[in-house]
Amino acid sequence: MKNEIDLDEEYMNKIENITFNPVFIIGLQRSGTSILYKILGETGQLNVVTAYHLLKYNELLHNHINNLENKAKNDLNKLFKKRGLTDREIDKISVTSDYVHEYAYLFSEKEYPRNITLKNQWLFENLCKKIMFISENDFHLLLKNTYEYRHFLFIKNIYPNAKFIFIHRNPIDVLSSTMRAWQIAYKNKNKFTALFFKRYDQYYENPLFLLAARIYYLSPFPPAVFNIIRGSAKDTTYFLKNISHLNKNDYISVKFEDLCLEPNGVIMNILDFLQINSNMDFSEFIEPRNLSLTHEVRILKKFIFKKMKPYFEYFEYSI
Repeated sequence: MKNEIDLDEEYMNKIENITFNPVFIIGLQRSGTSILYKILGETGQLNVVTAYHLLKYNELLHNHINNLENKAKNDLNKLFKKRGLTDREIDKISVTSDYVHEYAYLFSEKEYPRNITLKNQWLFENLCKKIMFISENDFHLLLKNTYEYRHFLFIKNIYPNAKFIFIHRNPIDVLSSTMRAWQIAYKNKNKFTALFFKRYDQYYENPLFLLAARIYYLSPFPPAVFNIIRGSAKDTTYFLKNISHLNKNDYISVKFEDLCLEPNGVIMNILDFLQINSNMDFSEFIEPRNLSLTHEVRILKKFIFKKMKPYFEYFEYSI
């Protein structure tokens, strides 16, 4: 992506006055943000960021204006098929050109921080404006980025019309799922991750980097778990400290566990919050997964509870 020809350059004047109403899905990694994003996107009443938007960022306007969108999406789907990509490999979420994805990957490929900053704000806004232009509607723009957890007040400051959907999950399950995802990624190359995250792809081309990553994530007691716990504790502390600074009309909080048990109720509450009507049945979109805890998380359960006790208590989670 970094060295691609920018086919959109000659059309950028067409999006200068485009506006957007952003709605951010925010939660810890592996808290259910992806499945929530997928479900809400299925309503057809929200604009979303897709694999197509990220992988073809430099030609979105060009393709739309020249009636090349379908061809570009078909080419992308052929690429996925050629690489044997049918799902994300860490779970059962399927992958096509319309797969809803985190805009963070656009930042990382251009060597920016993965959350919105004053340095990459222009890139974020161009992506949003392009999506709104080619969507040809005035729907809310639904966005997902787990890296924004510690930055939602900054977002609200630069985008006063922003709304937030926070999703929460028992930290024990979150941390176990996170460790499992990283361990899968570095045990064998994940073709899906490599497609969107070039630095990860480069790790597999450098034996020393790959060895270091495997020691970090795959050791009998991997050092990575402590950094992941520390980061999660900082994120949840920020949430508890700052959520009161948001107007209650600007956010909604849901729990992953409730989404699994009562998907229709949870999704309808979110749609009511966004003032969207839908008669869809969402009960078939999610299947609870009863995975065992990774051994390091199982051993550290009490330590995790101590580090994140206020968050456990706030959402009535237990170990």
